[in-house]
Amino acid sequence: MKKLILLMLVPVGCLLAAAAVNAGTLPGTEHNAHWQIVGSDIGCVRDGLTEYGSNDDAAMTLDSPIDLSGYQGAYVFISYSQNAADSGDYTELYVNDDLVHTFADSASSTSVIVNLVEYAGGNITPKLRWVSDASGVDEGFRFNQFEVFASAYGSGTFHEVFNWNSDSGLTYEVHDISGANEGKLACLSYLYDTNGYSYLYYWVIDNVEVEVDGKVFLDSDFEGGETWLVNQYGEPGTWEADTDHGFGSGSNWQCDSDEHPSWTFNAEALSPWFPTDATSITVSFDNYYNNYAGYDNAVFGYYTNPGTLIYEDPIDLAGWTVTDDGTDVERTTWGRIKAN
Repeated sequence: MKKLILLMLVPVGCLLAAAAVNAGTLPGTEHNAHWQIVGSDIGCVRDGLTEYGSNDDAAMTLDSPIDLSGYQGAYVFISYSQNAADSGDYTELYVNDDLVHTFADSASSTSVIVNLVEYAGGNITPKLRWVSDASGVDEGFRFNQFEVFASAYGSGTFHEVFNWNSDSGLTYEVHDISGANEGKLACLSYLYDTNGYSYLYYWVIDNVEVEVDGKVFLDSDFEGGETWLVNQYGEPGTWEADTDHGFGSGSNWQCDSDEHPSWTFNAEALSPWFPTDATSITVSFDNYYNNYAGYDNAVFGYYTNPGTLIYEDPIDLAGWTVTDDGTDVERTTWGRIKAN
């Protein structure tokens, strides 16, 4: 009879173990990480600890949208650290449910700028999401600065890089504009001025690229209908996309006095805004400037703008909705089925 009882107990034990391991996705518990105040930071850790859990999926979403209407440039600045056990543990930044950035590990405090130019002119709702897998734990993600800046065309300080009134020919231009870091945001300016004369030649640019500390923040090839804002300053001549006077096949961006002989030009093309809180900023572009007898000018420069601080988080979790969709873990006689 004893032998029979022992045989019956084994499958019952197996069933209990299976129930503990396959608990499924349940509301988070103290075994999961939560967004909370950690010293002077906001971090995603387990209650009462300074480390995250396993199978975490915790988000914090701003309750009230940030209004960027009336602006053409914007970015978010975040000062953070992230120490993860492996590549399965990370933090993501969403804007209006779009994934815009995944944070890299940094043992000490660092900062990141995420360009939001495509969201300027509307409202944004940011969300930070911490995710971890089932193996290993560490300190995780902390941040102590979260700021959104914005800028509008027509504001800022102009800086001239060159002013040509003789032929440059077909060139590849590379210019260090690291001085743009005096502000928080910048945009490029290309001004073609015929000084009241008509039926001259042209200025053509293409493949404009801006690198900010080695990261490309602007890359314009004027294909597929891409255009920039143009100020014409009272003259009919304008910048337009075309394919002649070019750099191989495809479209470029040009002022062509020869093609429009009755037009006079005083036309300034302005690039999208890009963030400039950096050490090194370089602009490069394909260039073809054909001058006529010194009558016209090609002026290249950039505008810097400190930006308007639109939102600054007080690092107190006020105004954020915090959610936890992590997996619950049950205790068993042989320990917790959750990495510690």
